[in-house]
Amino acid sequence: MTPKEILTVLRSVHRLTDLTCPYFEDLRPSGMEIINCESRFSTAPYEQMLSLRFRRTGKMIYRPLCHGCSLCLPVRLNVHEFTISKSQKHVLERNKDTSCELVSLSYHPEYLALYNTYLIKKHGSEPHTEEQYIFEHHQSPFQNHSKILACYRTNETGKVLVALSYIDILPDSISSCYCVYDIEHYSKLSLGIFTMLKEIELCKTLGLHWYYPGFWVAGCKTMEYKANFGPLEYCLHGNWTPLTPEKKESIRTLSSILSELYNN
Repeated sequence: MTPKEILTVLRSVHRLTDLTCPYFEDLRPSGMEIINCESRFSTAPYEQMLSLRFRRTGKMIYRPLCHGCSLCLPVRLNVHEFTISKSQKHVLERNKDTSCELVSLSYHPEYLALYNTYLIKKHGSEPHTEEQYIFEHHQSPFQNHSKILACYRTNETGKVLVALSYIDILPDSISSCYCVYDIEHYSKLSLGIFTMLKEIELCKTLGLHWYYPGFWVAGCKTMEYKANFGPLEYCLHGNWTPLTPEKKESIRTLSSILSELYNN
């Protein structure tokens, strides 16, 4: 990142305080730094920013800023060293009739229907309006570097959309932004795991080095699955370190201690 690009980023950072952590139900306080990228933003500096805990949604680049807590750990996978597990092989086998297409961020009503069903069934959240959904997932400062991996099953009526994964294709990596899937009819297919495996495969096909699945949050049930991919590295204070089994347990212990403090 050039000095000019760094200065541009620093000038556009906004801080939000008095938020509540979205990963734990104990109402622990949270905060956030936000960069609103209304104009085009280069993928190269953003790729460097991933090690500083930044992530993207829509045209907003953000990172958690929580006093006394750093459990939102960025993790990454060297796709050329990835070792698929036995259970992950079973996921691929269960999805042998699931096809994937890499498409643009163009909006389709069926995308919103799947997205809202996922929000309601998985998280008990309120459905999004079309405007909200497009704002969060069908806009990007990276233009055609942001894509959707759309997954389909074929039945007697034709192709059925079963999963959507929103990704950024960066100079040497793929960064996964968000994934939704049909939890109502196809929960047994483990489509969240399946899309991650297909994104790792896409990395290899494109000749890229790293896969960034977002944050691993120890102690958060909906985020623990990421630790089953390996070998992972995690980043703390800008330094990438192997996420060994011993490190996982130490971080989980820390998470448990913090949870006890907030729940008492």
